[in-house]
Amino acid sequence: MSLDVSLIVGEARARYVMLGKGYGSPTVIDQGRQTLAAMRKHAAPLAGHGLIAADADDLESAVEQSVAAGGAREGVRTEKGTASSSLADAMVAAKSARVNMRRVGQSALRANGRRPGTKDAAFTELDTALDASSRQPRTGEKLAQQIDALAATLAKPAVAGLISTRGGEGAAARGAAAATALRTALEGTAQVPGTPTATELLDLLDGIIIELCREARSAARAYADESGDAAVAAELELTKLDRPSSSKKPAPPNP
Repeated sequence: MSLDVSLIVGEARARYVMLGKGYGSPTVIDQGRQTLAAMRKHAAPLAGHGLIAADADDLESAVEQSVAAGGAREGVRTEKGTASSSLADAMVAAKSARVNMRRVGQSALRANGRRPGTKDAAFTELDTALDASSRQPRTGEKLAQQIDALAATLAKPAVAGLISTRGGEGAAARGAAAATALRTALEGTAQVPGTPTATELLDLLDGIIIELCREARSAARAYADESGDAAVAAELELTKLDRPSSSKKPAPPNP
């Protein structure tokens, strides 16, 4: 049964669209096709880890619909493509800033753990902030919000003092700057002119394809951990999405 994307509404639709904005459709389609072939080939072991035939059917349908909507078309670097590339770069920088802030914070906490009785309010506040940011959000705005919250904690004088000797000097400022740059890139993507309906459809389909590919990778890794067979996981790595690509999201076809 073909995937009816018109039924995807509200927060779920917005999440897929936001995810799809950061990648060029030709690259996403290539990844979708590669993952789909591996899903079909290794259907039996993957089914034991939550990935079933219906998921492969959804992926196949999403790829076909993206191709039909013009997603596979290689074209000039439109404003849409440039904005998507800028957003992808901003996401990478924001994720790096998040990791850096968490790393220096965790280092300070570990050092404190080696000195029983020294825990104070600043350590408690840092611990709470690290716990709240333990999972990386998948959407740009939520990632920016998480970075802002973590940076705000690290910027407090008492906490800043704890992390300053752990490579944390300036970490909060860099995090805040990365969150601002990410929001700017998000706004730039949203304001690119074009055919809104066609553009959103491509972003929606790209987001669905990316999520299904990630789910397939996760199931394959779980199977590898259980069986010791890494071959399946290797075939389901996101080799198209995880490498730098010059592919840009093409302008939607003229109606």
